[in-house]
Amino acid sequence: MERLIFTPKEINLLRLHNSDMKRLLLFTALALIPIGQPLLFGTTAAVIRAAPQKEQAREPWQVGWFYFERAWYKRESGDLSRAIADYDKAIEINPEWIMAYNLRASAKEKSGDMSGACADWRKAVSLGSTDAVEWVRNQCQ
Repeated sequence: MERLIFTPKEINLLRLHNSDMKRLLLFTALALIPIGQPLLFGTTAAVIRAAPQKEQAREPWQVGWFYFERAWYKRESGDLSRAIADYDKAIEINPEWIMAYNLRASAKEKSGDMSGACADWRKAVSLGSTDAVEWVRNQCQ
């Protein structure tokens, strides 16, 4: 079972954005409760364990939203490779999530993967993003 972990650095970032932290924790709880995933905070690991529910199927958007939010915080804290991996999971769950493509492209650009960034921006444009049009025009020749 994959463990979903927030490092002390990520917790400090979360503290800077108190309302964002509350929102993240709410959506994280919603996403984790149905799949029985533990959520670990910091190195001492105050564990919130959700009981698996066999009878009730979870909405994919809940799990996708968890990965999207976690990727955003990882990208903001500079952990680009792990942010990209979480955006991959969010996009796998919802392949038409324009904002996930745009933000994954941003993470790829920051990590030096311009061809991957351009592919994501082009995909976002094909899904209807107007924000990514300028990026494709200026960054992707």
